Amino acid sequence: MRTVKWNPFLSGAMMLLGGMLLWAGAARADISSTNPAAIVVFPKLVVNTANGVDTIIQLTNTAPNPVNVRCFYVDANGHCSNNSAAICDPGEPPTPPCESGAYCQPGWVETDFALTLTTNQPIVWTVSAGLPALPLTAEQRPGIGGVFDGGSIPQSSEDPMIGELKCVEVGADEFPVDSNDLKGEATIEIVSSTPTVDIEGYNAIGIQAIPGAVTPQDNTLILGQEYNACPASLILDHFFDDAPVLDSTVRTALTLVPCSEDFNTQLPITTVVQFLVYNEYEQRFSTSRSMTCFAELFLSDIDTRLGDLNDNDAVSIFNIGTEGTLTGQTVIRGVANPTNPAGNGLLGVVHEFHQLGGPGGPIYSAAYMLDMRGTRTQNDVIQLPPASPAQ
Repeated sequence: MRTVKWNPFLSGAMMLLGGMLLWAGAARADISSTNPAAIVVFPKLVVNTANGVDTIIQLTNTAPNPVNVRCFYVDANGHCSNNSAAICDPGEPPTPPCESGAYCQPGWVETDFALTLTTNQPIVWTVSAGLPALPLTAEQRPGIGGVFDGGSIPQSSEDPMIGELKCVEVGADEFPVDSNDLKGEATIEIVSSTPTVDIEGYNAIGIQAIPGAVTPQDNTLILGQEYNACPASLILDHFFDDAPVLDSTVRTALTLVPCSEDFNTQLPITTVVQFLVYNEYEQRFSTSRSMTCFAELFLSDIDTRLGDLNDNDAVSIFNIGTEGTLTGQTVIRGVANPTNPAGNGLLGVVHEFHQLGGPGGPIYSAAYMLDMRGTRTQNDVIQLPPASPAQ
């Protein structure tokens, strides 16, 4: 296992999850959250054990033979400029634990690990605790005598933590292969007094390898050439923020992660994200903002001052105060940058929560996936670090 650090821009406001679907675009991308794939992406992981929050990951080998996997945790926490051990939220105004005059510095920490899954094996772990080494017999892992350490899964690098997870199917030499055998699910569990337990779940996004196209013994994964391309745009069907639904009000948060990532040199990739918003009268509004490596925002914070819930959320194009209709649709697109050879594709998950009875009332939440339309013309690239396969 290795850990590497660097500090790009992080946009985040840790929120709860949910779901409502209205209309899906006609053409779909070549990736999905239902089919086995060579790359699986979990866009959002949350850990805060002090508040009863944890994420349960299930990763399954659907093949009738053992498979090897390399996975990459991304810890997207921010830290105070005056205290690197103090965790903070760069998406909020400066508040404790940062001292007066300090600011919240965005951060990004990558931790990778490898494991072997036996025939048709599912494996389950909590992000906060990880999982100890998994012993495999010679029969379970052909070609290796005796007992083989199937790999251990590290616990989250911090608690609390927010981030993502990417896993890639590899061969015995730990180079990527063109097999599509992995499926995944994430469950975010919130244990509190109001309500006692709240469960949110979503399927991991699967990116399939193109048979015969993956370059042997190469750690550069090209999406759009060796693997299916990322979607040209993401479609979000949603309630506008602060919409009244029965006896609750609704707010929606959006988590976005890049298709392209460099886990070897950790060079940051910044993408300008364009948002086209349509209300029920088919009136169109638009805005944009940049993101690097990981972003989570309330919809109403995308085009207003972060964290300013009382003063200006109502003027956001994602708010019912501006749109005047309960629901709408947002088309999300990463703007291609010709100077960035790695690509600017995006993936994500949606988080919706309903608060009963106004401020202080119980919050009920759920997660749902973004619809995906078309394919990007510019390739995306995932760069893996050199592997150290078990001998």
